This record gives sequence, structure tokens and C-alpha cells, in this order.
Amino acid sequence: MTSGPGALRGLGGTVQERTVAKARAVLHAIFELADRSEYRDGTPVARTQAPKYDARQPVLLTDGQYATLIEECDDATLRLYADAGGDRGA
Repeated sequence: MTSGPGALRGLGGTVQERTVAKARAVLHAIFELADRSEYRDGTPVARTQAPKYDARQPVLLTDGQYATLIEECDDATLRLYADAGGDRGA
């Protein structure tokens, strides 16, 4: 993890803004459920602003890198998982 643009510094170290946004979404859903179930009134997450972050840039493997990945999988389940990768961007 880098501490460049899009990173936030906190008590636990550096965290990407995308991570904060995902955690905020989970908390919002939990508090919404608690509100609907009448365990509490409202959700404090609704009063916070979601962080802005750049779109995720996926890392696409070349055919050679993908073949090496499959070869290195010594566990059958891991190999099946890696081989079922779906669209590899090729």
C-alpha cells in the first residue's frame, strides 16, 4: 500500500480512500438495518460524507504471467480457483 494520492493516514496507519468508502457502506447498511428493526433511531453514517476516490485500476496478467501462475499452484483447489479466473482482459 502506498501513501500517495488517495491515501488517508489514521491511528492504524495508511488506508486507501476506497477502503474507507467500502467500510462506510457496510456501516451504513448495518445502521439502516438497526433503524428499520427499531433498535435505534436513525443512522449516524448518513451524517458523514463518503470519501471520493479514483476508479480502481485492475492489474491484468499477460498470457505468460497467467501460465506461470497456474503452474505455481501446487494445491488442486487453488489451481481450480486461479484457472476459473474468467475474463482476463485478453
